[in-house]
Amino acid sequence: MTRTASICCLSLLAAALGAAAGCGPQEDGGLALKIYYYTPPGDDGLRADPPPQGEAPGDITDYRVCVSAPDMGKIRCQNFVRAANPTKARISGLPVGRDRRVTFQGYTVSVTNFVSQWCGEASGVEVRDGATTQVSMYLSICSNFTPTRNAMSAPRAFHTATPMPDGRVLLVGGFNSVSGVQDCDVGRCHVLTATSSIDVYDPRTGSFAATSISLNYPRGLHTATLLPGGRLLVAGGAGRAFLRVSFPAGPRPVVEVDPADTGQAGSTAEVINLVTLAHEGEIPLAPASPRAHHAALAMAGGDALLLGGIVPSTNAALNTIARYQAAANAFVEPPAPQLREGRQGMALVPYGTASFLVWGGNHAAGGGPGQFAEIITEGADGSPLDRTPAFVTNDPGRGAPLFYPAGVSMGGTRALLTGGMIVDQSFEPLLTDKVRPTNLVRMVDLQEGAESFTEPTSIVLNFPRALHAMIPLPGSELVNGAEKTIVTAAVLGGVTGFTVLSQSFQLTNRVEFFTEQNVFREMQTNLSEIWMNANRAGHAVVALPDNTFLVSGGLNDQTGSLISLDSAEVFNPASRELQVR
Repeated sequence: MTRTASICCLSLLAAALGAAAGCGPQEDGGLALKIYYYTPPGDDGLRADPPPQGEAPGDITDYRVCVSAPDMGKIRCQNFVRAANPTKARISGLPVGRDRRVTFQGYTVSVTNFVSQWCGEASGVEVRDGATTQVSMYLSICSNFTPTRNAMSAPRAFHTATPMPDGRVLLVGGFNSVSGVQDCDVGRCHVLTATSSIDVYDPRTGSFAATSISLNYPRGLHTATLLPGGRLLVAGGAGRAFLRVSFPAGPRPVVEVDPADTGQAGSTAEVINLVTLAHEGEIPLAPASPRAHHAALAMAGGDALLLGGIVPSTNAALNTIARYQAAANAFVEPPAPQLREGRQGMALVPYGTASFLVWGGNHAAGGGPGQFAEIITEGADGSPLDRTPAFVTNDPGRGAPLFYPAGVSMGGTRALLTGGMIVDQSFEPLLTDKVRPTNLVRMVDLQEGAESFTEPTSIVLNFPRALHAMIPLPGSELVNGAEKTIVTAAVLGGVTGFTVLSQSFQLTNRVEFFTEQNVFREMQTNLSEIWMNANRAGHAVVALPDNTFLVSGGLNDQTGSLISLDSAEVFNPASRELQVR
């Protein structure tokens, strides 16, 4: 006989102000809803007072609540008319068990419109016999971007965002101040100044909270690596950096450290306990080299690697690999292996088992693309191994020495790489006084011993992009007007152009989706483009437990000058098509 129970208290938060209030057990059991809905900013950019607690979103006529689990068999759904059930709805007879998935879809019933507008999800819910289960859930616009309920405590660009064991996200450091264009060591630059502040984002409430801890040193261009036991290694970076807008000595990377930076970010690391949210101390990188704008990866044995980067005092590109040894709580810099080239601002794509593609971040040594990619794997003894992919050649017709590309794993040994910035005069001789974002796309197969990639002329981004972000969306179904489209990845924001005369970068909020037809396309939902709410470059994107993505901070140019953003938004790839029973 199947035992049944009820979810008796469900607290839904829909990008509104205010905290969730508990609702007690219902005598008849079932599913009770406590709903909050979205209040958009007013003309002054500030959010209006929140509506009365307990009202369903005002722009829907009905909503559907579903509960599912692998051991439940058929999904359990129930529809509710908002007018009759503005504050409460009940579902009874739910099987007792763990790992229940609870979803919400708010929609409008009309002759021409029967698709969801608001979506939410809570996973890992336990339904207990004879007990009340309380769930908190943040509602966001289906298949689109929704602003978070509040802003971060500080603007951030080139920061890190890391999932915590309890499902929250830790946002660390970043550049919170951007100067106007001014003279720098060579040419003209924006000066970026970092913060030491730390925020926590709670996906159940859609809101940020400042923490009582902070970094010992302001950091941007650093890395954050998860260690065993819920510890986070925050390593390297810089307190001040340049975003170059003129190149009197010829093309060069646009993001570099201010050589006059006197901070100790680049030569140190800090450990934060994500369980207790406590600062556990500082670790010198020495004898490893100081570094910023490097990449980092966690090793299966609990150690971590810092790959490449730039020396803060000289901006020389590093080809060294620093290893954090967890047992000794210290760094070493073994003489081997080293990267094949000095690299900064590269894409790092995990694939297979303990293997990583390192893509871009370097100048070609001579004509052609040079060593534009390499592969790092973890050996049987835990040591990192480096090898050159079979597709890397000096053939000038293949590859590209890109800075600031993005990439994602497409499952198995496949990876998708997009965009980047050409700053290499030996690869592109006419590039004498500018840098150029690209719309290049590469499809890579990393099967060992037979690595290959294609550079199909038929698959390009609709816009050049660098310092952008990519997210995997394996098999997501979006409703694009009347058309259902399966998408597998999305490209978000970035730098799309650079104007030499005005010494300015152009940023974008536009989003492109990679579809099952192997083409990048922009899409619409509810007759509006699926775009971010703000132009962003150098932003952070992290997957959340409810299958949404948090997009935070970044540089922005919508005010007429370059600034760093304290805003964030959530992308919900949930289909607008109603779930079936």
